[in-house]
Order: sequence, then structure tokens, then C-alpha cells
Amino acid sequence: MRILMATGGSLHSETALWLGGQIAATCGAAPTALTVIGKEGERQAGEQILKRAQTILRQITPHLETKMRVGRPDVEILREAAAGGYDLLVIGDRQLHSFGTRMRGSVVAKIARQTPCSLLIAKGKIEPLQRILVCDSGNQQPSVVTSLVETGLVGLLGHARMITVLHVMSQMSAGTGADEDEDVFVAELMTTGAPEGTILHQDLALLAAQGIAATATVRRGLVVDEILTEAQMGDYDLVVVGVHRDEGWQRLLLDDITHKVAVEIDRPVLIVR
Repeated sequence: MRILMATGGSLHSETALWLGGQIAATCGAAPTALTVIGKEGERQAGEQILKRAQTILRQITPHLETKMRVGRPDVEILREAAAGGYDLLVIGDRQLHSFGTRMRGSVVAKIARQTPCSLLIAKGKIEPLQRILVCDSGNQQPSVVTSLVETGLVGLLGHARMITVLHVMSQMSAGTGADEDEDVFVAELMTTGAPEGTILHQDLALLAAQGIAATATVRRGLVVDEILTEAQMGDYDLVVVGVHRDEGWQRLLLDDITHKVAVEIDRPVLIVR
């Protein structure tokens, strides 16, 4: 696995380096640190940023490649991600953007919509990845768990203390079971062959085949709201979401949900492609 970590020397960039380094060490990946300068005259400053990256990552992962590009950060990060054949791109997000940035879209938001590989956005309080929430809509093909396995990113789940697979149902599809005890309701979904239960059962079985134990949960309501609520209530260290690979209106809708989660969530989020 190849991991690209973008850094501009800021505090949130260094946080992304630390988190990316932890994942590289866990997955046995080859990491690359990239900085983007605006013009050739800034090359010395860029070298200092990369030296700082080496210092941060030295004790986490001994093998670090460094690269520098000239141009706009979002454009050059995406170009390197595509040219280098990376499996994961890691970037930091400072969250508190100016009004103008929110209106135009931050660099992180632009990258999230166009990245050719899986994307980890480091934001909020960064902790060791012990509690992980995996969100499966059931509409993505392949599923988010299948994509984790195919990309090799499932390795980052291996050292987690708690993994929860979440499916969000509408109030209408939840039916009368919405008033039941949560564990009982989930168990019934999985044993009666309900579509939602089948999704969760397949996800848990796929993770179990990788030697990873997980539990399933269901929430009812608006997808983005319920994912954000579950992430906060469960105090998760990482939230995992997927993207839709098909074309058409359904892809646009689901990708918009993924984008909203990535922008609004207050903790690290992994977008799996």
C-alpha cells in the first residue's frame, strides 16, 4: 500500500502527518510526504517543511519519501495522487474556515470531491484509532467494507478496540420495530432476511473473514444527521464512509451525502474509494 500525506507546515498539516504515519505503521505501508509551494522562490521554505515532516515521522515509520510540487495546493495534490498510484491520501483540515472560504469551498472540500484514491481527512481531536465507526448505506457497490478489504485499508481496523458497522434507515422503512430495544431490533433484521439486516450480516461476515470482530447498529432518520450523532455519542476516533461508483443521479445524491459528512463531522473521516 502507498500513502501520500500532504503538508503545508501548519498545525493541522502536522496532525495529518502524525495520523498518516500511524496508519502507515499499522498497515505496513510506504508513506510519501508532499508539500506544494506557490513559486520556485519558495523552494527553501518547502525544504524546511519536508524536514519537519521527517522529524515528526522518524520514530513512527523509518522509510519516508518526500516530494515537492509547484502550483496550487489542491491541483498539485490531486496530480500527485493520480500520478503516483497511491492507495490513500491524507490531508489535514483546520475546520474553522473564513466565510469566503466556506462559500468558495476549502482546499480539502475540493480534494474530497476529485481525489482518485481513498482520502483520510485529519480534523478535530486526534486519538489512536481504537474506536471506529464504519457507515454502510447499502447502496454502494462494492460496499464500503468490501472496498476496505480490496484497498488493503482494512488493516487499519485490526488494532481497534471497538468497531461498529452502522446502517441508517428511514423512519418509514423502520416500521413498527423502531420502538424495540436497539439490540433486539438489529438482531431481528439480521435473522429475518430484511435487506438492512442482510447488508449488516454480510459486512460482519466479511470483517470476520479478515479476523476482525465488529458489531452492528441501526439508526433511523436523515443519513447525515444520524451519522454525525452516532459519531459523537459513540466518541469514535475515526468514521469511515464510502462513495458510489456508478453513474447518474443516485451517484450524485450519495456523493453529496459523503461530502456533507466529510465537511460537517468534527473528527477524522476516511472516504473509501
